[in-house]
Amino acid sequence: MLFAGASAAARWLLLSMLTNTSVILVVNMLSGCGFVGFSYSLIRYINDNVPKSMRATAQSLNGILGTFFSRIIFTPISGILADHFSVSTVLLGNGLLMVAAVLLFAFTFSKAEAYQKAHPVLEE
Repeated sequence: MLFAGASAAARWLLLSMLTNTSVILVVNMLSGCGFVGFSYSLIRYINDNVPKSMRATAQSLNGILGTFFSRIIFTPISGILADHFSVSTVLLGNGLLMVAAVLLFAFTFSKAEAYQKAHPVLEE
């Protein structure tokens, strides 16, 4: 998950600065790393933590919400922001937001792991 977030952050940050079309095409390959890594992590999380009877529902809900928020809500907002500020500013903002999210996730995940090691759950 951290690799997926870091590759997405790197992609946004690099795209905010680049102007060479060939380099931009190469940098966009980081999108695959982020998307595949995030999708795999989420599917693993659902399979490991959701009861069997609810897994299909959880995966469907993930797909619907992901599509709804990314394409229906945030695409027009990004377009409006790009018109007001510039595309490179929006990409830079997205990159910085992703860096903050990755750092927050890394910190939270390490704290949760430490807590689980200190307080193991007894198997029933």
